[in-house]
Amino acid sequence: MAEQQSVSLGGSIKGVFWGFVLIPLALWLCYHGETRKEISAYVQKAVAVVPTAELAGEKDVRFSGTPEAEVVTDTAYGVGNAWYINRQVDVYRQVEKTRKVKKDGKDVDEKYLANDWVRDPDMSKISSVSELKFGSLTVHIPTSARWMENKGDNVLMPETILGKPNGGEPALGDKRVKVTGIKAGAPLFVAGHHSNGTISANEDGMMIVSAMSEGETIQSLKSGDRFMYWLIKVGSFLLLYIGFMSVLGPLTWALSWIPLLGEIGRGAIGFAMFVLSAILIAAITVLVHYFWYVLAGFVVLLAGIVALLVSIGKRKQPA
Repeated sequence: MAEQQSVSLGGSIKGVFWGFVLIPLALWLCYHGETRKEISAYVQKAVAVVPTAELAGEKDVRFSGTPEAEVVTDTAYGVGNAWYINRQVDVYRQVEKTRKVKKDGKDVDEKYLANDWVRDPDMSKISSVSELKFGSLTVHIPTSARWMENKGDNVLMPETILGKPNGGEPALGDKRVKVTGIKAGAPLFVAGHHSNGTISANEDGMMIVSAMSEGETIQSLKSGDRFMYWLIKVGSFLLLYIGFMSVLGPLTWALSWIPLLGEIGRGAIGFAMFVLSAILIAAITVLVHYFWYVLAGFVVLLAGIVALLVSIGKRKQPA
C-alpha cells in the first residue's frame, strides 16, 4: 500500500508539470476556436456573380454554372470521364481494439485482436482537374481547394471486394474499393478569389468547388463549421479541467490518506475545477466576441465608482 501511495505521489508531482502545459494550451485552443475563419462565412460573404459576364477588380466571388474542362481517369480501376475522383481502398486485416471488461469488480480496458477493414492511405488516391473554364472566366484549382460531392450522384464505382464481385465473406488481405467523385458535365458551384479574369484560392487558401447547389453547399459547410466549433470548445474544456486537476494532483493525493473526508474533499475539488473550467471557457467566449463592450462597461463602472467615492468624500468634508 505504501509503495502504491509513493508511486501515486510521484505521478501526481509529474502531473503538475503537465498541468501547467495543458492549461495555457486549453486557453489558446478555446481562443483559436472562437477566432478561426469559418469557410461557410467566407462563401456567404463572397459576391454573387454571373460567370459569363465580364468581372472587374479583385474580390471573393461565388457563382454556379456548367464549365468546360479536361477529364481525369483512374486507370487502375477503369474509372474515367470525371472532374474529381476519390478512390477509397480498405484492406481487411487484424487490428488491435479495446473493450471494457470487469476485473476485481472494476471496469478496465482490455486489448484484443479483431478482423476489420482499415483504410490504406497508399492505395487510396484523389485526382482532379486543375482548371475549369466558365466562358471567358478561368478557374485555377489549387491542391488546397475543397471539392464537395453530390451524395445523390457521386458513385463512379460501387463498393467492391476485389476478386469477389458477387460478395461473400472477406478474408485477411482482401481489398475493398469504392470510387466516388464528380462526373464530367455536372453543374458546379464555385467560390474563390477573382483577379484579372481568373478565379483562384484566396489568401487563406480557401476555394470551394461543389457539385451541390449553392444552398446545399452553404448548409453543408455550416454543419461542418458548427461541428468543428463545438469539438474545439469541448476539447479545450476537457484539457483545461485535466490541467487543473493535474496541478492539484499532490493535494488530492494527500487527501486520499484521510478516510471518508478525503473522498469528500477530492470530490469537492473536482467539482470546483469543473465549474472553474466552464467559467473560464465561457469568459473567453464572451471576451473574444464582446471585448470592446466589456471594456466599455468596465470603464463606465470604474468611472461610476470613482464618482461615487468623490461624492461621498465631499459629503464628509466639514461645512
